[in-house]
Amino acid sequence: MVQIDFVALLARRFFSPRAARIAAVPLVLVLLSACATQNKGSINQLSDAGGDGISILVMPLDVELSLLTAGGVTQPNAEWTANAKKHMTAAIQQLQQERNINMVMFDPGNEAHDSVELELQRLHSAVGSMILVHDFLGAKLPSKKGTWDWTLGPSVRAFADQYRADYAMFIFVRDSYTSAGRVMLQIAAAMVGVGVQGGQQVGFASLVDLRTGNVAWFNVLARGSGDLRTEEPAFKTTKLLLDDLPK
Repeated sequence: MVQIDFVALLARRFFSPRAARIAAVPLVLVLLSACATQNKGSINQLSDAGGDGISILVMPLDVELSLLTAGGVTQPNAEWTANAKKHMTAAIQQLQQERNINMVMFDPGNEAHDSVELELQRLHSAVGSMILVHDFLGAKLPSKKGTWDWTLGPSVRAFADQYRADYAMFIFVRDSYTSAGRVMLQIAAAMVGVGVQGGQQVGFASLVDLRTGNVAWFNVLARGSGDLRTEEPAFKTTKLLLDDLPK
């Protein structure tokens, strides 16, 4: 389930504050009017730089689950978020076995690299938001001129040698769930012909080339259903995010 606050944040990058509030809901509808996922990128096939097999470093998951209150405020839930990360990590490990891809989980034990990881996670969220707006919502950036040249910069190279990896996988998901009070508001609003947004699920996954820092593949997930709090639906969501991952 897309957090309205997240999409509104994207809108505020391109519109005045008043227009952004108006634009946020149509942006959600644009996302949800197409398929659940859409992807773009600069590669169709993974390449092995070291000659010893393709390896993907899985960065810590940037995932947050929230309760959508009657007033439209999202309240983060730590327990739901922890469960979602656990289920999604298990799904990624299952995908690794099914596709016979060498995936290495990021080790949080290195303090120096933890600092770089946090910066990269924030940068990925910002760059991913820009990709979402530019390539999927139609608010084209003039500087791009039709080229796919998104990048996280050279700082990712710090992980290439340590993990002997060719790519880094970043995953960002925001998932909100409608409270009982919000449901009652939706029912009351529907009786007078007014639509009230419920909980939604939005996210994106990226493959970043560790040799260059460039975003090689990007997949968007946006839908009004799904549940990351329990194992089976969380596996389905992860599969949607990574199903078209280049091989």
